[in-house]
Amino acid sequence: MDRAELPVIYLARHSETAWSLTGQHTGLTDLLLTEVGEGNARRLREVLTGLTFAKVFSSPLRRAGRTCELAGFGSRAEVVRDLVEWDYGDYEGRRSVEIRMERPDWELFRDGCPGGESPQQVAERADRVVDLVRSVSGNVLIFSSGHFLRMLAARWIGIDILGARSLMLSTASLSVLGYEHFKRPQSNFGTTLIICSAQKRTNEVVRSARCLLSASCRNSKTSRSLSLNAIVQQTNDSPLPKT
Repeated sequence: MDRAELPVIYLARHSETAWSLTGQHTGLTDLLLTEVGEGNARRLREVLTGLTFAKVFSSPLRRAGRTCELAGFGSRAEVVRDLVEWDYGDYEGRRSVEIRMERPDWELFRDGCPGGESPQQVAERADRVVDLVRSVSGNVLIFSSGHFLRMLAARWIGIDILGARSLMLSTASLSVLGYEHFKRPQSNFGTTLIICSAQKRTNEVVRSARCLLSASCRNSKTSRSLSLNAIVQQTNDSPLPKT
């Protein structure tokens, strides 16, 4: 299959909010961007300049929609309900350190949130987004929130749900989903994730990705968190992850 026929999926996490600064879980609480967040979202426009997209999708939450607008895609974006952030239920507005004072072994991607969504429910939404993306002929740009995008990336590369905890996305960051060797895998999931800083231009992003290729993590069971400018690659025959 020709390389040009395979799409590239760009994931943009919303820019800074008051709660992202304090580390509070922000699910369905519809916060606006901070002043700094608005500036970072405008810089995201510089990174995306020159790229073409067949479709642009956004979460219905205002922080994602505003980031999309400031990045220059507000008029093109289609709102997709499945792109909304994790419903944290009783943990909405709380920090992980506070939750673990009550539940020391709590893991979001394993345990979910009481009164909110389970990891399986969020994975089901992510799978629907994967199906949506695969129905588009061409590159796709998505604006959403951190935990949901980490789940989406995990489903794309075919790792276990818990593995999503090792994919770290900063606010106003840009990530890229694609295919290893530019070839569709046999399963319904892609095989490559590149996480890049929103402050870098596209050509610098590509160079950083290539430089780090030799150090990419091929073990889906790794517990080490991946920072920005890291690459995760799985083999083409990665099995469909169980939920």
